[in-house]
Amino acid sequence: MKIEQSSVTKLTLTEIEGLDPVTVILENYAPGKGKIIIECYGESWSSYWGAMSGDSIEQFFIRINHHYAATNLSTIKSDIDCDSEEFAAKLRKEIVSSRKQGEFTKVEARELFNDAEHFELEQPDHALASRVFGPDWWYSIPQKPNPDYQYLCRIIDNVQQGLKLYINSKTDKDAA
Repeated sequence: MKIEQSSVTKLTLTEIEGLDPVTVILENYAPGKGKIIIECYGESWSSYWGAMSGDSIEQFFIRINHHYAATNLSTIKSDIDCDSEEFAAKLRKEIVSSRKQGEFTKVEARELFNDAEHFELEQPDHALASRVFGPDWWYSIPQKPNPDYQYLCRIIDNVQQGLKLYINSKTDKDAA
């Protein structure tokens, strides 16, 4: 067994509007190689980058965009499926549109419309959805922003701001 010791920097960001304190742990293994761990309210996200163009993890994390950071720190999707009510409304709208185009008879459209009133994404009526949207109907499910992803992006934004302040304070100390 081999034991190695490394130096880490731990920062705690406090007094952030709408967020609990955020802990940031930075570990630079070598120029261009580093790891970040972010923790807030018992949840944590981490990532390692082995090719950061010679930057420190602090410098690198500041310059990447939220989506790139979020997809490397977690598996949280940026968008999620809407709820059953929204999909049922989309189904009904499509049935009316298809009826106007002559794709359904008046009786078929009424029957489908009534069935769509009770459509549940948790236990979908595949026959109904396929009849209205086609065999790949699930691609028609509207998406909405994922609140968990938005929360993580707020944290990332605050970490980036905190790292800028941290780098500036180090630069000011070095200059003095």
